[in-house]
Amino acid sequence: MYILVYILLHPELYIDFFFCVCRILY
Repeated sequence: MYILVYILLHPELYIDFFFCVCRILY
């Protein structure tokens, strides 16, 4: 639950993390 709130408060961090994961997978 807290993770969801953190993502809502800091969407840019979540986007950066997702982008890094995509780079690792591809």
